[in-house]
Amino acid sequence: MKTKIFTHLVLGILMVAFQRIQAQNILTDGDFSTTSAIGSYYFGYPPPNVWCTWQSSDVIANATVVDGVCNYQVYSSGSYTSDVQLVQAGFPLTLGHSYRLSFDVKADAARTFGVFLGENEGAWTSIIGYDRYIQYATSEWKTIEINFSASCVFAYHKLSFELGTLNINTYFDNISLIDNGPYPLTIGIIGTSLSGWDTDIDMVTSDEVHYTLSNYPLTSGFVKFRQDNSWCVNWGNSTFPSGIGYPYGPDIPVPVYGNYDISFNRLTGEYSFTCVSNCPAAIGILGTAVPPFFDWNTDVNMSTNDGIIYTLANYDFLAGEAKFRQDDSWDKNWGNSAFPGGTAVLNGSNIPVPAGTYNVTFNLSTGEYKFEIPGIGILGTALNGWNEDVDLQTSDGINYTLLNYAFTEGYVKFRQDNNWNINWGNVLFPIGYGYPNGPNIPVMAGTYDVFFNRLTGEYNFSATSCPIAGIQCPGDIYLGSSYESCGAYAYYEPVVAAANCGGSGVSITQTSGLASGSFFPV
Repeated sequence: MKTKIFTHLVLGILMVAFQRIQAQNILTDGDFSTTSAIGSYYFGYPPPNVWCTWQSSDVIANATVVDGVCNYQVYSSGSYTSDVQLVQAGFPLTLGHSYRLSFDVKADAARTFGVFLGENEGAWTSIIGYDRYIQYATSEWKTIEINFSASCVFAYHKLSFELGTLNINTYFDNISLIDNGPYPLTIGIIGTSLSGWDTDIDMVTSDEVHYTLSNYPLTSGFVKFRQDNSWCVNWGNSTFPSGIGYPYGPDIPVPVYGNYDISFNRLTGEYSFTCVSNCPAAIGILGTAVPPFFDWNTDVNMSTNDGIIYTLANYDFLAGEAKFRQDDSWDKNWGNSAFPGGTAVLNGSNIPVPAGTYNVTFNLSTGEYKFEIPGIGILGTALNGWNEDVDLQTSDGINYTLLNYAFTEGYVKFRQDNNWNINWGNVLFPIGYGYPNGPNIPVMAGTYDVFFNRLTGEYNFSATSCPIAGIQCPGDIYLGSSYESCGAYAYYEPVVAAANCGGSGVSITQTSGLASGSFFPV
């Protein structure tokens, strides 16, 4: 611990001493008074309740303790801030408590560095917030204090000071993490019916159980309830205007705009939306073709943002009949005998609907209606960027194709109806199963027939030309050394023709390097 000289009144000293007794440091040896050496770890979880380092393979750095101060000497700092880390992990946090992280820091020259406190592995969720990740050090000692709330906790926590990208020595002392006790819980509502998925509208409570919003404007869209402005605790369901929200449930649909009284019970998850002003007519669709009820008693609500055009997107129908009606009543209903489109008239015939998935629209003013098969497009850097879809063709709304189309090297995804609400991706190429909101699909340059199944997500890029002959290398393999050996026997998958050539007429011969099954030295 570095020496500091303070001048205090005796009363002030006693008060500070009393506060330190009451607020115990959750971290182990934050003043480096008992740590004599700082070890390293490379795989898995860091050891609990000790200071250690993690460094990427190309880093040359060393952390030591000199006169009660952590000296992190950095000679080759890597490519990313996280490549050089001073770590302590395994400490407990209590859900719903507020904390203060503080530490003293200086460096041989002015620099930035990262501070992470949160989930070890998993999604690497930061509890202090990524907006406070970057901090600053100068050549003079300074104290940095970060106050935060534990809106979520994990089985194993990690604190890391991350010093990569700059070959500047940095020093730490007096690192403390203090539990300030419980804080008042907040419940907010968030979603596309409000201002998006980033900003909560806080609800009002008098008992931290029942939360309300009165006469609040919503647009047609989706919402969820969540606690403390964080996704760690959130509730949702697929029912509207009322239901029981369950943790991490689906987005709650808000079919029509209006001003609503909203209530939510934090303990039971029960919620309700009651439109109290600016309420448009409620239009639903029902009938033997319409799941989940398949009857003439219960409507499936359609969405509107103007009280004229009503929509029901990406809905699965069985073969049967359907009609539109207003306010869940037969006083006003519309139908026609035409499919997939026509003009519905009051008390008209039932609409015959073949089995399939459709985007349904209904115009309350004119009666015009349409049942349209969802469109599937493909887009990305291998095509025209992330804003312009190339449409695939379909005859059944399930199997979609794009024939003999040229791609550059890059990434793509499939998405529905030219928006990101429904999209699919994966890391596999040329075949795989796209899953909702999956990663970008890597594509090699070439001309392909593309096949996509909207129900299963299965895709296939079948090469029709080979502009760039190449090989598809197997992935990296990491092995521990064999017993009493400086290396290990490694077996790797065969090297095959690149996917953009389909493998036809391509032969591959290894000309150098160690063959699969050879002994590979460290």
